[in-house]
Amino acid sequence: MAHLPPVTWNEVATKDDLERMGSSLRTELRAELRADFLEQMNRQIKWMVTFAAAWSSLLVAAVRLIP
Repeated sequence: MAHLPPVTWNEVATKDDLERMGSSLRTELRAELRADFLEQMNRQIKWMVTFAAAWSSLLVAAVRLIP
């Protein structure tokens, strides 16, 4: 114990301190995951809309070529 730095009992973490910190971290992680999910979902929707528009344009062009 001689190699430990000198601390007071006020600097020692309690179970309540750890629980509050864990709760805070879970809340932050949940917010980050939600933001990432929404970003990826928006990216996928944009890609699908672009793909559908391009495919529709090709189909219209192909139909016009048919006599």
